[in-house]
Amino acid sequence: MTTPVVYPNPCKGRDVLVDFTIAQPVKFVSLEIVTDAYRKVHREVVLGNAAAIGNGNTGFVIGRNTVRLSLGSLRLANGVYYLVVRLPDGTKAIGKLVILR
Repeated sequence: MTTPVVYPNPCKGRDVLVDFTIAQPVKFVSLEIVTDAYRKVHREVVLGNAAAIGNGNTGFVIGRNTVRLSLGSLRLANGVYYLVVRLPDGTKAIGKLVILR
């Protein structure tokens, strides 16, 4: 898996898009937001495309995938956070997220 790219970055605490590339199809990914002191402040499991899963395929395909992450309700303070994308097999990749309001 490649390092996730978050944009817009820095963001104003609203929605962000997370791009990542995987080498195997999976049905879901876990997104975690962690402070620079390694305190987990948010965890969200994102299912792949429901229509694709219903057709016998997996939700996230080999190659580039994009997920929308809504930050508005989290009320995160200004600062640097780490975004961890974790696959069901335990593989993870870490990117940075900067919040400036």
